[in-house]
Order: sequence, then structure tokens, then C-alpha cells
Amino acid sequence: MLQRALSPVLVGRQEELSRLEDELLAANRGDGRLVLLAGEAGIGKTRLAGELAGRARKLGFDALNGSCSEAELSIPYLPFVEAIGRRSDGAVGELFAPLGAADPAQAKLRLFESVVGVLGEWAREHGLLLVLDDLHWADQSTRELLDYAARRLARSRVMVLGTYRSDELDRHHPLTRTVQ
Repeated sequence: MLQRALSPVLVGRQEELSRLEDELLAANRGDGRLVLLAGEAGIGKTRLAGELAGRARKLGFDALNGSCSEAELSIPYLPFVEAIGRRSDGAVGELFAPLGAADPAQAKLRLFESVVGVLGEWAREHGLLLVLDDLHWADQSTRELLDYAARRLARSRVMVLGTYRSDELDRHHPLTRTVQ
């Protein structure tokens, strides 16, 4: 007897998934998006993002994902490094390597422009969904790159979908500024 594996149904989240698909289609038209998906721990944010990634791939998009870590030792740019590293077959180390500029601000700007350039190039032909999970644990450098990328990719075929725990944020949480 032949059995088919059926993908689990996303119960009770069709409206949210439909709204996310609308944002993805807008990005596909060249109207880049930053969408933040908030909710309490365990409510299904990551599952919803995964479902969108599957649908994005069916539409021909590339879909990448990376996660922030709750470890006390924060790793700069971790979700970007994970996501880009999965797509670039090891070349990510060169992208995030210190640039050796005398001015740290110039070095950071060159790094940010390089990341934006890579993402934009990957998105040019097929579109790109970049999922960054657990942003409530993001370090300052990740938040800065997220903010920069969101502004610079506004006219691209990139949708950045970030998830975070709303119950972790208060008005003093560093991510609150990005969310606003």
C-alpha cells in the first residue's frame, strides 16, 4: 500500500499566513518588506514562518533562515551569518571577516553594504525570503544590520521576516526601537 506523507495543517493561522503571503507577493513586485511577527513563546511563530518559507519556495523564491541565540555570549550578526552561510557554501566567512579599515564606522558600513548587496543580488532573479528567528535575543550589531538592511532593501525583491517574543519586550528592551 502506498502512503503519502501529508504536511501538517496550520490550524487557525490561515488569516495570518494569507497576510504574510500578500507581503511576499509585494516583495516579488520589487517592493521589499520587513515584517515582524510577534507573539508569546510557543504560540507558533517559527512554524508560521516555516510554512511561509515553504510557500515561497513553491513560488520560486529562495528562502533562507537564521536564528538568534539566547546564549549569554552574543555572536555578532549570528542570524545573518547562519542564513547567508547556508546559501553561500562557506564564503560567508569572507563576507563577515574584519575589513581592516582604520575607521570602524566605515568598516561597518562596508560590511552592511556587502550584506545588502549579496541579498539583493540573490533576490534579483527569483526573489528572496530571509527569516530571522528569535530577534528578542538579537545583539546590537544584528539589530543595526537589520535596520540598515530594511531601509536599503526597500526597492528589492527581498522580504525579511523576523520573529520575536512579544512577552520578552518592554519599553526598555533594545529591540523595541526597531519594532517601532
